[in-house]
Amino acid sequence: MITFNLSAPDRTLFSDTARDLALACTPDRDKKKKNATAQIRRFYDEVVFWHDRVLKESDPELGFQKAEPFIQMLKAKAHYANGRDLIDDTCLDFLVRLADQIRDVETLKNGKLLFESFMGYKKYFEEIRK
Repeated sequence: MITFNLSAPDRTLFSDTARDLALACTPDRDKKKKNATAQIRRFYDEVVFWHDRVLKESDPELGFQKAEPFIQMLKAKAHYANGRDLIDDTCLDFLVRLADQIRDVETLKNGKLLFESFMGYKKYFEEIRK
């Protein structure tokens, strides 16, 4: 299990940690149906949506309080995707831990940045594994 902390990010959170998470969630050629970029991108797009929506509020903290239940719903959506064999247990673990650690505006920002870095690395690893 690759650990990360959105509340107190270390200097490699958006580089080495994102890379390691992406590598762990990139399927081998024979398992392409799981953890497809399009599937993972839906989760990323949702994190970006809530990030942008919260930061556009006149009071981002109040905006976060309104958005938090929907951000936490990512866990249910991830479990659903795992149950349908769209994502594997490693990716499920990442998404659940990400949602669990988003507790305020700052951790939402860090979570979005981690996920953004993760997506860049994931695309790279998919290309080199073709």
